[in-house]
Amino acid sequence: MKWRYWFSIMIILTLFMLFSQDTFFFVLFISWIIWNLVDILIKRLVSHTFSATISIQSEVQRNQHIPLTIQLKHHSLLPVAKALLSIQAENRLTNEMMTKVLPLSIGRKNEKVLTIDVQAQSCGQWHITLQHLIKQGVFPWSKTVYPLQTATSFISWPTIFPIQIISPFDTVEEIPVLQQQQTLRSTSERLGLRPYRMGDSIKQIHWKLSAKQDELVVQEHLEQQQSAVAFYIEKRKDTEQYDTMLSMLFSLLNACMQQTKLAFIEINGIRYECSTSQQLGHIAWQLLQGEKVTMPKSFGSCIAIVADESVPASATALRYQQSETDCRTPFDFTKETMDQRFASVIL
Repeated sequence: MKWRYWFSIMIILTLFMLFSQDTFFFVLFISWIIWNLVDILIKRLVSHTFSATISIQSEVQRNQHIPLTIQLKHHSLLPVAKALLSIQAENRLTNEMMTKVLPLSIGRKNEKVLTIDVQAQSCGQWHITLQHLIKQGVFPWSKTVYPLQTATSFISWPTIFPIQIISPFDTVEEIPVLQQQQTLRSTSERLGLRPYRMGDSIKQIHWKLSAKQDELVVQEHLEQQQSAVAFYIEKRKDTEQYDTMLSMLFSLLNACMQQTKLAFIEINGIRYECSTSQQLGHIAWQLLQGEKVTMPKSFGSCIAIVADESVPASATALRYQQSETDCRTPFDFTKETMDQRFASVIL
């Protein structure tokens, strides 16, 4: 479409000169043609090519300052005196968008390293993209855009505070009891066999039956189900509320992991075990990019971190409140008091 635009202008100017017979317009027209031909030749003969890489720490704490390193390589024969580098950051959890434009210059066949201080003010999975480099010409309207499309990601963790888990067999007053005790039948009674799900322990696999059926089959026991604790979190649109609720969730998961308490969480219907830091990190990568947690149905105990959502009677609801005056039960918490209220829990 661009060549049609210029072709139309040339026809209009030619017709104007034929009817006006003015030497000034003829000279102006010829000069304009020569200028465009020279510009096309320069672009053809001296084309600029760029490549870029970006690196950043893969996991950070919320509000932590970290360096973002950009390595830009210029492969052409002529230097670039003035250019603009466009960077875009997107939070996959909150859909927050930020754009930054860096002015720079780079020599012929040269390499430039840029370092930017980055602060993630909200938790979530951040996706950073080098969109393009704009080379500025002699005139303000003379610009050339070179796409880069180089990307990287990192997660900004919510604040994790220490929680001490106390056994339900120890009698301690004024400490929240998060796990509801249920009547056990025979501890050797089996709940049944089911297909393997991601997060299941290898020790649960029934190898003989798995070999016969050509798929992994898991054997469950009632005592195992009753000793495990499942977690659920209500997804909120309010960034500040959800950050606080995620802080509560990951603090509890981290406490279970450190104190060898078997914990699970279901994301999009898939059950994930949280017994190692690697598994906790995998859960974080999914939740902090906006994946939804589903309410588990086959656990002996469930802890639900919610704000407005109602939970089943079998679950223990830890409810987020806006202020301390709204906290009416030992399980209510606010951003300011949750680390004090749940410094120790019976689980």
